[in-house]
Amino acid sequence: MARRYVIGIFLGVTSVGIYSAGYSVGSIISFFIAPLTFVLLPTLSRLYDEDRIAEVKAHLTYSLKYFLMLAIPSTFGLSLLAKPLLHSLTTLEFVPTGSLVAPVVAVSYLLFGVYAVFSQVFILVKKTKIIGILWGGAALLNLTLNIIFVPRFGVVAAAVTTLVCYTIVAGITVSVSAKHLRFSVGWTFILKSIVASLVMAMIVWKLSPAGMVNILWVGAVGATIYFIILFLMKGFSFNEIRFFRQLIRRD
Repeated sequence: MARRYVIGIFLGVTSVGIYSAGYSVGSIISFFIAPLTFVLLPTLSRLYDEDRIAEVKAHLTYSLKYFLMLAIPSTFGLSLLAKPLLHSLTTLEFVPTGSLVAPVVAVSYLLFGVYAVFSQVFILVKKTKIIGILWGGAALLNLTLNIIFVPRFGVVAAAVTTLVCYTIVAGITVSVSAKHLRFSVGWTFILKSIVASLVMAMIVWKLSPAGMVNILWVGAVGATIYFIILFLMKGFSFNEIRFFRQLIRRD
């Protein structure tokens, strides 16, 4: 919120609108985070209290995997579709800069989702003070960077400073949480997801949709192609999907 005030003070109300439009598109990634943490915390707390640590690690591993399985291709897709989306939803004035803001914000929320999973460890081991310190420091850093860079480089700088802060918070969280509870990150899966997303992105770019109906259609085609490729690469199995569905139903 503070960055919007900084943009308004230095660049004017129009720039706030442009930033907000691009931010809204990029922040679609956040929809994958809230349900995950809502389901995860009660289950993890119960398992941890019962000293079922192996199951706690398994839940964290699967939760990170399923978030990234959705967030990685969505980041690629939103980066490519930001321009036609903004063109359909706003005026031409919003498109050039807003389409640059959206991909940066999407990556920021991808990192925030990673943080959201790993930060569950702090809650389990009752080290929540770390979370407060991290976000307090990040907020101060973000405000300082915005004041320095937004007047010089414009609206995109506000998105980049957010990415910098989220990167720092996610990096520290992953590193520090591992000292209390380490679980598998699944680097092989992440690589497969990126490869599948790149193939999907090439097809979406080639189709180059215009208009909301075409954007939705291409988005659906891209998602289908991504999951087919990921399945063929053995990025996930039906047993894993069954595990996650059972987790949601149980809680």
